[in-house]
Amino acid sequence: MSYTCHVVHTNLRASESWYFDSGCSRHMSGNKNNLGDISPRSTCFVSFGDRGRGQVKGVGKLICLGHPKLDNVLFVKGLTSPLINISQLCDQGFKVIFNISECLVTDDENNIHMRGERSKDDCYLWIPREESKICEACQLICSR
Repeated sequence: MSYTCHVVHTNLRASESWYFDSGCSRHMSGNKNNLGDISPRSTCFVSFGDRGRGQVKGVGKLICLGHPKLDNVLFVKGLTSPLINISQLCDQGFKVIFNISECLVTDDENNIHMRGERSKDDCYLWIPREESKICEACQLICSR
């Protein structure tokens, strides 16, 4: 089995920053320590945008405290920046809305479950709730 991952953003060092990605085939992480209930996979690969390949070593659930609840996350050897797949979020019943500065993942009642912020390199980076609340509080203070 082969998956396709068209990574537009390349990070040369390992990162715990999760990127929203509409071009990757599944949620994926290169850090096995963040995943639980891993089912091993063999002879599976993802293809990166630079024509490189990474071996899929397993699939599991994201269990890292403070991170979004993500199931069916591929553990990909060599992946330096974890990716959140937009299609998988939509399959879970979420709406994903992008605008010039942010990305919002909402449910049918418009409750925000995840938020991303557009970075200088035009990628949308997931913002943990704690940081998001701090940013919102700063904006309220600054706008007074």
